[in-house]
Amino acid sequence: MLLCAAFHVWGATPLVDIGDIPTLSDGPGKGQYAIFQGKAFEVLMTTNLGLFIHPLEGGKRVGPPIAIANCNANPSEKLRIVSIVKPPPPSVNPAKLAFAFVSDSGIHVLQTWKLRDGSLLVDNEVNNYPPERIPQLLIAVRFPATHTVPAHAPQSERIKATAGCAVRWRGGKGDDSLKVYTAPYANRVDLLGYCDWIEHKGPWGNRKVTLRRTNTRGYFQNLDVRFAHEGLGLMFISRPDARRKLEGQGFELKVE
Repeated sequence: MLLCAAFHVWGATPLVDIGDIPTLSDGPGKGQYAIFQGKAFEVLMTTNLGLFIHPLEGGKRVGPPIAIANCNANPSEKLRIVSIVKPPPPSVNPAKLAFAFVSDSGIHVLQTWKLRDGSLLVDNEVNNYPPERIPQLLIAVRFPATHTVPAHAPQSERIKATAGCAVRWRGGKGDDSLKVYTAPYANRVDLLGYCDWIEHKGPWGNRKVTLRRTNTRGYFQNLDVRFAHEGLGLMFISRPDARRKLEGQGFELKVE
């Protein structure tokens, strides 16, 4: 099933507040805007258009979900996304979900999610912006806390509790300094301010979860530096090219 709002008639299309989104009335996705169920994962989209990704093994959820917030603009630029073009009805197992957000200054952000089993891909486009005010877009991703370890526990206890769990990423200060790093879940993780992919293994049984940008216009950044098992908060940061329409500016989350 394909879901697309009527993006070509902005002025004639009714707007709704984010949060006033219709929901599924029954089934496993009851109370949600959309649900996608495959063999590798289950994806729930909430009424504020955030997502929860549940890895699956043998048809059952394994480990806590990964969370992704809907798109917003950098607060420092005094640009707020305040409404959304009226979305299509709630959906079960959509192949594509497309939304048109409207900012308080009239800038339009088109966000498209493409879903297939084990793959969640997001793309962003920005329209109706002045050349002198190209917005920086933000999408928050939260890898969950997976193990409970007392704050002042010795490192040996932390290593024992998180055995078999590890994270890999490629990070640095920019595209010209990216290196691959590996750390057990018992270590603190710092993406060094600029990361193009990150991979987690262990907390979701035999499943591996990878987050990767789709091109060099965007990057991931730590929201904080903490032990991997405490949950890692990332911000995907992107800005359109002023010379042409923004396309393919996004990332992919894979569960394998």
